[in-house]
This record gives sequence, C-alpha cells and structure tokens, in this order.
Amino acid sequence: MRLLIVQPYLTCFGGGEKFVLRVAQHYKAEVLCIKYDREKTFSGFKDVKIIQSGGGQGNFELGTYFWNLRLKKRYDIILSNLAPSDLVRHHNYPVISYVQDPKKSIFEPLSMNSPKLFRFRYFIENIGYRILLGFIAARFEKVATNSRYTAGKLEKSLHRVDINVIYPGVDAGKYHNSGYSNYFLFVGRLDPKKRIEYAISAYKLFSLHNGNFDFVLCLSGSPRETYFAKIKKEIGDSRRIKVLWNTSDKKLYSIYSKCTALLFTSKDESFGLVPLEAMASSKPVIAMDEGGPTETIINGKTGFLVASCGEMSEKMGFLADHPKILARMGRASREHVERDFSWDQFFKKLDKLIYNVLKAAEPEES
Repeated sequence: MRLLIVQPYLTCFGGGEKFVLRVAQHYKAEVLCIKYDREKTFSGFKDVKIIQSGGGQGNFELGTYFWNLRLKKRYDIILSNLAPSDLVRHHNYPVISYVQDPKKSIFEPLSMNSPKLFRFRYFIENIGYRILLGFIAARFEKVATNSRYTAGKLEKSLHRVDINVIYPGVDAGKYHNSGYSNYFLFVGRLDPKKRIEYAISAYKLFSLHNGNFDFVLCLSGSPRETYFAKIKKEIGDSRRIKVLWNTSDKKLYSIYSKCTALLFTSKDESFGLVPLEAMASSKPVIAMDEGGPTETIINGKTGFLVASCGEMSEKMGFLADHPKILARMGRASREHVERDFSWDQFFKKLDKLIYNVLKAAEPEES
C-alpha cells in the first residue's frame, strides 16, 4: 500500500511530529511537507522519505498551496495531518483527514497575545480557511481524530456525524521507572497554549511548604522566542526551577523515569501525548480538568484533574506526603497505558479505516 502523509511542517519536537513519524514508520509511508528541518525535529525522520515541496510559510500561502496541489504520483491513501493540509482533498483522493488540533473559534485569533496586525491577518486567514474547508468537508473519504473531545468539535465545524475516534498510542516498552526523585516535571513545546506559567505558579505555591523539591521544565523551541521572556519572569530568581532545551529522547526517558509526577497545564488540549509518556513511566499526572486529558487520566487513580493552580499545588503536596499512594498510582498509570493506549490498538483501528476506504474505491465487478 502506497500511503502519503501530508503535513505543513516538520520543524519541532512535538506530539504531532512524533505521531507522523510513528505512522510513517509503520506503513513505510512518504511524507510531504512545506518545510523540514532535520536538526529541529526527531532524528527518526532521517530514515523516512520526505518530499519537501514549494509554497510559502504564512497561513494564507500554506492554505492556497494545499488547495491548489495536484499530486503527480498516485497514492492508494493520503493521510492529512494538521490544518491546512486537509485542503489537499480539493484535487486529490482518497483522503483520510486525521485531525489532531482543529482550528478553534473564528474569533480566537483576536484574543491572541500577539501584535494587532498579526492577529487581524490571522483572523482573515482563519475565515478563508474555514470557507475553503466548507467546500470539501463532505468529500473526505473518512475523518478521524484523537479524542471524543475533538470529535465533538468536528461534528459541528464539518457538519459530519461520522467522526472516528482513534487514540494515538505510546511505545510503553521505551519507558521505565527508576524511582521517585524529588522533582516534578513539565514537558512541552514553548507555546502560550501550553500555559507553562500556570505550572510554575503551582510549583511556587507547593514549594512554600516543600522546599526540598525541584521543578524541571523540558522545553522544545528556542529561548529567543518572545513567550520565554514571560516564562523567565515567572521563574524569577528561583534556583530550584531548571530549564532544559530540546532534550533527546534517551535523556527524556531518564528524566521521566525519576520524577515524582508530571504537571500538564495546556489550554484546550485536543489529546496530549505527554501525559501518556509520563504514565508509561509509572508516574501520575496532575492536569487541568479540560480537553483530551479528561479521557486519558483516571482521576484519583492514575493522576488528578484539577481546576486551578492552587488545587494543582495541593495535589503535588499530597503526592509528596504519601509515597505509598504515589507508587500505587504510578503502577496503575503504567497498567492503564499498556491496556488502553498501545500503538497496536491504534493501527488496528486505522487499518480498518483504510481497508474500508480502499474497499469503497474498488470498481464494481461487471
């Protein structure tokens, strides 16, 4: 089977990129993208055939590129990943649109913490994208997504009720538990949506009564990004908050293996691969009670779902004070991931979806 994955960028160490890599490896698929930087994303892509195509890098240029794209090579299946690559369906088929992080409200760009000119342009581009998507939404052979939370949004925005929920997996065998050292952990991309400042605030509240615990931030991106200035201000003069940049997989496995627990504060997260990685390392997760983590974390058993920084700090204190409960929740977390979030389960469901598309595309016998 010849499968093509269409992806706007491969330029960071994010969950979306990790997902693309795993799917490409499994199906020996090719990946078409606008920009690929092998030094700024996962090394595994070096063994994947990357088709780096033309097109600008702004939202408008990306959208028009995928809308006008006519693939010269015939593929059995095209899998679009991340907007606006789904617009490839205009001139190409069959397409399965796997939606990981759908664009939010039309008016969301106006509330961004960005310069006014950027927000206005993004607002106009967002409207344009939605108009184009409306023309082809009914033509996707199949639509799949990573959580029931995201599926609910897609039913409204695409006016389709046939959304397939296929949870991404995690390679649990790569993760292990080396005990519970005195530090809490945050792992994520340097992005305002990750609300890193919330995690820092929770740690500071916790550390008022627990001065012997550190907080490790494993960030992907660059310290030159504007958002990091806000993070540095939140960190202040604390010597117990440590920042690590673009950590290798091998080192990250070790960091996961020794932490007490993971803090997850992303806003409106569609799924969240990082909590699964922590739970695969037998570590509980303390996350905000919203979005995808409400489907992956069993509250009170594999972690805690909280409503505020104050409540997050309280749960940190509870885990620090109850090592036996911490270890029990860690074991339950590992079992939960192995049972419900394996790549084998993911590919069985995706294989079935692909089979149905290919079956429907077969010419009828005369």
